[in-house]
Amino acid sequence: MSLHYNPSKTITLRQAKPTNSPLNAVSLTQANKQRICQIVNVFETGQKQGEYHALAVHADGKQGSQQISYGRSQVTEQGHLITLLKLYCDQQGRWAEQLQPYLQQIQRHPLHQDTHFKQYLVKAGKHDPIMRQCQDQLFDRYYWQPAYHWAKREGFKLALSQLVIYDSYIHSGHILAFLRKRFAATTPTQQGNEREWISQYTQTRHAWLSGHSNPLLRTSSYRTLCLQQLITQNNWHLDQLPITAHGVTIN
Repeated sequence: MSLHYNPSKTITLRQAKPTNSPLNAVSLTQANKQRICQIVNVFETGQKQGEYHALAVHADGKQGSQQISYGRSQVTEQGHLITLLKLYCDQQGRWAEQLQPYLQQIQRHPLHQDTHFKQYLVKAGKHDPIMRQCQDQLFDRYYWQPAYHWAKREGFKLALSQLVIYDSYIHSGHILAFLRKRFAATTPTQQGNEREWISQYTQTRHAWLSGHSNPLLRTSSYRTLCLQQLITQNNWHLDQLPITAHGVTIN
């Protein structure tokens, strides 16, 4: 993920109120948002509610370096893990005292071999509601909102379009510009067809992932395969249930 930490920003925790009312003028409801997040959670951790304590080490950092990937939608050590830790410590989580010293080390020194650090992360994600709330707020602010506003600015209105765009933000940090150059469709604000752009972007992204030289990216092509299946089913409002995402049923 290519987003960067800004220490001047703080996040205020707030309790979300479930509703089926539209999020804005586009045809997206809170129920759609929940379904989209569940599908992406499955892509990331295999669980539709997400595994807040899930921790893995992958060689997907800068220049192929190893780094920690953690949480419901897998924030990375070289990305926004420092943002999550700062938020958690500011909210005085149960393991804040143990994790506080690592704020001076993360992104300066590799921590993927630090057993104690990883154990504290797993314990916090598994047993502390504050960590789960912090993760929900972080993924909403730094991934959902940028994806949502990009979709709105480009004129996308359908739930499946938002899923495709949000998954790209979670997986790659943004909509990949170099992939957009590989297909002809234009976005709705450029007088293009929404369904055609989403179909071509997904097809192009799938070809890129499935043929990538990095085995980690190749194995992640199940994401775009699932998205292609939803497109083929014309499930543009994500209302044809159940939906099967990477072997997990969402209903």
